Amino acid sequence: MLPELKQLVNSLKQKRKQLDLSQKELAKRSGVSQSLIAKLESNKVIPSYDAVQKIENTLEMILYEKEKKVVDIMHSPISFIEKNDSVEKTSKIMKKHDYSQLPVKKDNEFVGSISERDLIGQDAGAKIGNIMGPLFDIVSWDTPISSVKAMFKDRNKKAILIRDKKGKINGIVTLQDLI
Repeated sequence: MLPELKQLVNSLKQKRKQLDLSQKELAKRSGVSQSLIAKLESNKVIPSYDAVQKIENTLEMILYEKEKKVVDIMHSPISFIEKNDSVEKTSKIMKKHDYSQLPVKKDNEFVGSISERDLIGQDAGAKIGNIMGPLFDIVSWDTPISSVKAMFKDRNKKAILIRDKKGKINGIVTLQDLI
């Protein structure tokens, strides 16, 4: 067996065991025979590309199903500040609740974001709408936590808003929630 194929087969076997799946259960869900999986895992057969792809896709789907989603860790309801609120009011709310950032709303719609850093050196009476940053990214309620972690790591995000099944934004996840 080619070294790359052997490595792939070992990876599939590890995933199966990690998911605590029997060969029979994986075979049934993948649409292949249990004997194929047994022979594959013992390096007694060189599988077709289609068979390996079916097994790999099935394992990935099961991993996705079992992984926690952002809905499991999000905060709801969302605390927010209005676009016309002052820096002073925003600062007091952030200090009181120990927030480092907040989404900004105008007319019941999220329109931007504000962070502690944005408030530094601003006049107390200044309106948030004049200094706010861009709106936080928005993801679906069923987004895997691993995907959100990657967003925070790769894109230097402060927070992510969560959209529910009906399309309404009703949750937030911050970097602190992932620690």
